[in-house]
Amino acid sequence: MGNALKWFADRRGLAAGLTAAGFGAGAAATVVPIISVIKNYGYDRAFLWFGSRRAWSSSCFAVLEGAQTW
Repeated sequence: MGNALKWFADRRGLAAGLTAAGFGAGAAATVVPIISVIKNYGYDRAFLWFGSRRAWSSSCFAVLEGAQTW
């Protein structure tokens, strides 16, 4: 949220609202796939699958963020 507020300093309320909406939409959009994976493969596979995807995407964003500050 901090970056959004920095990037849109003149429209901080809009930036905060859109960021919060994005968090909510992302959580809502993943409910159905997670339920499907749990039903078909079990909790352990669902945790591994979605956790590894989260770790991978976070790592990519961290690398990209670090590349911008070099």
